[in-house]
Amino acid sequence: MQCKPLVASLLAWLAKLLQWPDLCWNTTRLLLLAAREERERANLPLHSLGRLPPELLRGRILGFLQPPGLPAEACLEDGPLMMPYWTSEDGQKDVVAVLAHLLMFSHTAIWPRVSAFAFALAEDCLLLDCKCRERRVYLAWCIVVTAAQRLERFERSAQIANQGGMTSTGSKACDDLPQLLHLAALLRSTAKEDANPFKLSAFVSCRLEAALEHAQRVERCITRGGHLAQQVQ
Repeated sequence: MQCKPLVASLLAWLAKLLQWPDLCWNTTRLLLLAAREERERANLPLHSLGRLPPELLRGRILGFLQPPGLPAEACLEDGPLMMPYWTSEDGQKDVVAVLAHLLMFSHTAIWPRVSAFAFALAEDCLLLDCKCRERRVYLAWCIVVTAAQRLERFERSAQIANQGGMTSTGSKACDDLPQLLHLAALLRSTAKEDANPFKLSAFVSCRLEAALEHAQRVERCITRGGHLAQQVQ
């Protein structure tokens, strides 16, 4: 599960099932920034995207940004028959569960790719106003809770490694903590009824509070771990 094309295809598949077309958000952002280039094109490096006309970048190239599909040999024979299920309410819950499992148990080598995908998806869910608001908030909650648990595992493993004089992996938790806290702040804003025109059910509201507690706990764990590391040094 460390093959980059396979990971990209799997994330693209999940994005399609979760009805999130902005998987290529980083590439899209790069092209949009290039289209807004204010410097003289003649003075830009030859490899710069900013040398291309803005209408070409926005009007044609962006249209070709499609997530990679799964290899033919990786597709199930009844794959097309399963799509109606995946798009149902129960199917969506199963897709979210698969994403949470991948986020929690993925190999550390692909964690940066998986976490970037999950964090971008959660942020998009919390900033998007739509009729499926509650479903999107639930998805963001699941990502925040699972990511917090994974970062806490990273940090505890790092503390054990530091005590034993082994190589630490705590930097993974420290690097991703700001993004996790950013998502927690968005969740907290969503929880305020006066700022949220969409009424959330009691179940989702309760889960949302649990996500905030997980984020606060992992923040305390990482902060305490950093103090302990300084004392050891």
